[in-house]
Amino acid sequence: MNLPNPTPISAVAETSGASFAGVPPCREYDFNCPVHGIQHDRMYMRPDGTFPAPYCRICARIEEERRNRIGQIKADALSDAIALRNLFGPTLGGDESFETFTFDRFKTSGVPYIEKALALCERFANRFLARAEEREIARANGSPDWQKKNAIGICFSGSCGVGKTFLALSILNRIEKLGVPGYFVSCPSLMQAVLDLPFGEKTRAIQLLTRTAVLVLDDVGAQSWKPLEQQLLFQVVDGRIARGRPIIATTNLSRRQMEDSLTPRTAQRLVAATVSIDASMWPNLRMQQAASLDLDHFVEGF
Repeated sequence: MNLPNPTPISAVAETSGASFAGVPPCREYDFNCPVHGIQHDRMYMRPDGTFPAPYCRICARIEEERRNRIGQIKADALSDAIALRNLFGPTLGGDESFETFTFDRFKTSGVPYIEKALALCERFANRFLARAEEREIARANGSPDWQKKNAIGICFSGSCGVGKTFLALSILNRIEKLGVPGYFVSCPSLMQAVLDLPFGEKTRAIQLLTRTAVLVLDDVGAQSWKPLEQQLLFQVVDGRIARGRPIIATTNLSRRQMEDSLTPRTAQRLVAATVSIDASMWPNLRMQQAASLDLDHFVEGF
């Protein structure tokens, strides 16, 4: 247990237990818990003849509740991720080896805004489990705004090749290493895959997409959206907001273009539920890497 160390404040009182058949000897302690104040505790002798140290029972209960809460969050996340992977595959239209995408491999080129964006993404990933726990505590306590505890995600906007998807996958990778797997979908692939499902499976797929711990929606607005696709995206976005589940989105569209493509109600919900990171002026990392793929530099590459 990760509990505060109690400070003894009185001498130990020990009883032999001889007058009570079958009752082991015990020691009684008065001690001060740094969190919950002065307490009295009785510790019984172990079979090896030693006595355990006194500890705050309130702290122990709180710690056990915390472990159970985190365990449930991780179990639910794993169950939903497995169900989505069984339904659609390891990812839907994305790179299946996303564990290779890590924050330390992302190049900021020394640009302060990009470094700030990277730091925000790392903080989002590192504190994800803590925020999920705060959400569950707020929900259990009947807080009317419990969804807001972990509903805010991130939306990267900008042209192709600047690293939007790289950072989104780095977030997903870090969170999975914390024991809370999410899911990656390319929006064009998602729409076709869900709409091709039988009705019952389609409903289940939407439920899973709104419930999974974190969802990456890549290339939002990359296709011409039909009314059924617009409705499907609205269900996913609105459902995740209602459940307090964050979205990581990437798009090449401006806010106005998103409203025209996705419908205003979907675009506005997505914008309101995400921190906007403008990557429009970031260097094109993909084309920088491709600069060496010419005849003068790649003669012996094959």
